[in-house]
Amino acid sequence: MTFLRFKPLDTLFFRDGRPYNRDESNAQVQSQFPPFSPTLIGAARAAYARSLGWPGKPWGDCARAHLGSGDVLEPLSFTGPYLLRGEVPLFPLPGVLVEDDAGNPIRLAPGPALQSDLGRVRFPQPAAAVSKIRPVAGWINRDDMAKVLAGGLPGRIYADAELFEFERRVGNWRDGPSRTVREDNAVYSPAYVRLASDVELVLEVRGLEAPEPPANPAPVGGESRLCWIVRDDGRLDPPVAPQLAPDGETLRYCAVVVTPLDVEDMGLPHPDKPFGTLPGKVVSAILGRALRAGGWRGTKAGAGEPVALRVMLPPGSVLFMEARSADRDAVMELHGGKVGARQEWGFGQLFVGCW
Repeated sequence: MTFLRFKPLDTLFFRDGRPYNRDESNAQVQSQFPPFSPTLIGAARAAYARSLGWPGKPWGDCARAHLGSGDVLEPLSFTGPYLLRGEVPLFPLPGVLVEDDAGNPIRLAPGPALQSDLGRVRFPQPAAAVSKIRPVAGWINRDDMAKVLAGGLPGRIYADAELFEFERRVGNWRDGPSRTVREDNAVYSPAYVRLASDVELVLEVRGLEAPEPPANPAPVGGESRLCWIVRDDGRLDPPVAPQLAPDGETLRYCAVVVTPLDVEDMGLPHPDKPFGTLPGKVVSAILGRALRAGGWRGTKAGAGEPVALRVMLPPGSVLFMEARSADRDAVMELHGGKVGARQEWGFGQLFVGCW
């Protein structure tokens, strides 16, 4: 198994799906973090292609044999990206965890069915009555993720501020010859992301047989910010999966979204309906705000072209499912696997838990 570790030299910039053009208001341009996998994949493939002699023109036979071509990744496939703190991978906190009004972590599970505009729905609720709950954001390591999947609580939650922070900068677009600001909407204010000194981004890659290391440092993301890309041969195992126990003919499990899940071609989950290739039907769900993933296709002749936005379920989303007890093996095979579109690009990785 091979990993590509991205070690930034300075801040990074990963645009979200909002416009970022000179003649439009750019007062609040936020970085998308973690970045979507195609951004890192494109940077890594370009770095390896340069080491194989790519001069910036269409790839030769050698680059295509090792790195695929354009939107075709074969022979490569990717999983991730993840945050790596030291040598410890961190995963987004599943939405099944919230806080009560005293700040104590509690779990949610489907409650009794209530009538709603979606029909009769078992909305997630705490096991015991509390006056107030609020969502919790953060990251947990592999061992704590195993505890959450098994129905417990994590020992440590890492806040975003411990791992990365956003730095907003302000600039003016100026006319070249006169060096004066001559237009409306000339102010821009991008938000860069600065990783903590012991934090990196990491991608798992399969099928990488390129004979040379990637050319370094390599431009990554918007504005060609630089990273060292380091190949690391090792293992990054998923957290231990819980032992699911069927209840008679019924098997209850939850699918925790680890990397953005591309639902553009399959639609959003709906109560009492199947969802993609997941065994059984959806009972309830905890979904974050949908993401819109786009990007830039640099392989297009000339200056390239933008990639159409696609709808994603965000990491940390949780699907509460009911399947037949006979489907237990199929459910367990999902752990660490992927569903949805563009799986070879790293989208749609799931962990299996209980509820």
